[in-house]
Amino acid sequence: RGSPCLRSAPPGMAGAKNSGQSLAAWLRLVLADESIQSVRALQDGLLLARLVEALSGREVANLGGPNDNPRNVRAAFAAMNAVGLQTAAMACAPEDVLEDATQDVMEALVFDLAEHFVMAPLFPRGGGSRKAAMLQWAQERCGPCGVSVTDFHRSFHDGLALCALVDSLVSDPSLVAMQERARTDPRDNVLRALAVAQSCLAVPPVLDMGQSSPDNAPLAAPEAGVMIYIALLKQAADKGAGGETVKAGGRLAPPQPTPSTPSDEAVAARLSVQRALLGRGGGGEDGAGEGAT
Repeated sequence: RGSPCLRSAPPGMAGAKNSGQSLAAWLRLVLADESIQSVRALQDGLLLARLVEALSGREVANLGGPNDNPRNVRAAFAAMNAVGLQTAAMACAPEDVLEDATQDVMEALVFDLAEHFVMAPLFPRGGGSRKAAMLQWAQERCGPCGVSVTDFHRSFHDGLALCALVDSLVSDPSLVAMQERARTDPRDNVLRALAVAQSCLAVPPVLDMGQSSPDNAPLAAPEAGVMIYIALLKQAADKGAGGETVKAGGRLAPPQPTPSTPSDEAVAARLSVQRALLGRGGGGEDGAGEGAT
């Protein structure tokens, strides 16, 4: 108890008031668990282990029972360390993480997991930082719309950068209608971008900027939430381009092979076999909806 790592968040993670909501929404996505309302849910060692397993694709060894939380946290930390992930929370004793960790430290833990397993495969650092690589991608997407992006916080307050990102990924410009966005309320901009991304790109609306608040308070873009949401947009872009993608906000999955176009004779032969075996005509899988550009 009283460990220094529990008293404040690592540099750069404290601040934006909506970070916790966005990170909790991402946890619900990865774990397919709608009961998660806070990052503090990971103070349950078994849930933390489940998250590591979902992101890494590897089973966490040496887990205990539901009442052996310190052991379960130690096992989850060992699995994280095995894949080269170091986070500030790992400097704490397992008992501290479960009982005394501040909200900021738990948010930093979730963000570090997202950066390692989701952002890193999508945005290689190259010669700079991960944030710089993500910022460059956002700038390249938003630039043609005349929207300036200099950070993942203030640049997103009015919703225009979010709209420009989504607009760059869908083929129908009328969906986002960028020419109307500058005259539209920021809250409506955010809601429009999230709705189009969800319906056309299958990107869940995990970003919480306070857009659903009934009191119409000023929006606040949480840097951690914006970066995770941009990673989800990038995976949608890669999937639309036939590249690798990250499943359900989690680990990298290989692209599916692109089938070659069969000849008419091959198609006819295949359908004939299907009819003989199944007693009905064969059918193909439906395509995915709106494509990325």
